[in-house]
Amino acid sequence: MNGGVFVLNELVNGQANFDKAAPVFLHEEDHQAHMLLVAMDYSHTNRPLTCSIDARNMEELGEQSCVRTLSAIYNEQCTKEAVLQAIRTVGSKCRPDDFFVIYFAGHGANMSDAASEGGDETKGPHDEALMCVNNMGGVSPQTLLSSSELCAEVLGTVPPETRTLFLADCCHYASVVDLSGPQWEGRQAIAISGCQDLQCHSDNIWGGLLTHSLLLAVEKLSRVGRDHYSVGMLFNAALLEDEAVFGGRQDLYIQTAPGMGTDSIAWPFVPPPGYQAPFSRCATPFCFDHQAAAPLISPDLVNITALDALNVPVSIEEYISQVQGGAGLMTSKPCRACRAGCSTGQCSVQ
Repeated sequence: MNGGVFVLNELVNGQANFDKAAPVFLHEEDHQAHMLLVAMDYSHTNRPLTCSIDARNMEELGEQSCVRTLSAIYNEQCTKEAVLQAIRTVGSKCRPDDFFVIYFAGHGANMSDAASEGGDETKGPHDEALMCVNNMGGVSPQTLLSSSELCAEVLGTVPPETRTLFLADCCHYASVVDLSGPQWEGRQAIAISGCQDLQCHSDNIWGGLLTHSLLLAVEKLSRVGRDHYSVGMLFNAALLEDEAVFGGRQDLYIQTAPGMGTDSIAWPFVPPPGYQAPFSRCATPFCFDHQAAAPLISPDLVNITALDALNVPVSIEEYISQVQGGAGLMTSKPCRACRAGCSTGQCSVQ
């Protein structure tokens, strides 16, 4: 069995080898996109985030891309039971040629760690999880939604022929969705995750980098005349933005279901020409508008951003060559110790 693709911080196949285009290019009644957004700020815990800001930016992209079903739950709404119910509600609207997209922004966790703290030891030892909340906004081992539970709900609700896309922008050291199991064989499914390494994920401020890298990538591809491209090309473009604008502070994963390629599914979100990502809207040739950025971007994120890398003209031919992917165009990112100035002899790649 072909185990699919699992790649960290490297360019992938970004060609357009898909049979069905994004819904915006097809007959609306036959091809629709259905999107669920789940985001938590954990304001009642000692590890708060600003994930609702990121999710609302993705919600805006969905609105501009004419997504048919756009359902969002935030903060105290995001209990484990509510998330599973939302998957059933949105997933049940999907038909064979549709898209089902689930976006999650928040903390991730490892089920084996939770079990050692009194959680459910019946879960797999390496099963990652999304950290949901209880009705009061608190977290515990019982509020964790494991990858296996999440995938089981999607597999049981969404038709096998529906194209499925997971987007997870997490404060965690691993990808929280696993598509490698045989139950995904024959499914058109891809997962993109943003996470930090084990030493850095607790810093929290880097949450949102995947989201903003994706949004900048959508804008950049539109600027160079691309509006009909694969998930693989979008991932490559996001990887370039993560490196140029954010210094590669977040690791980006992409994984496909067995037998799938990163070039096999169209990217579903195609906003009108002229779309600008939040960072670009707030950047001028002379300064960065912090007042305009306040409702769109976490202040901590602004502080680690190379603002001079925004809105930089690109060579269209060279850029397209990069985002199409291919051997030799980009190596693995250096380890974070290299960024801090370690010697060559100490270097390793992630």
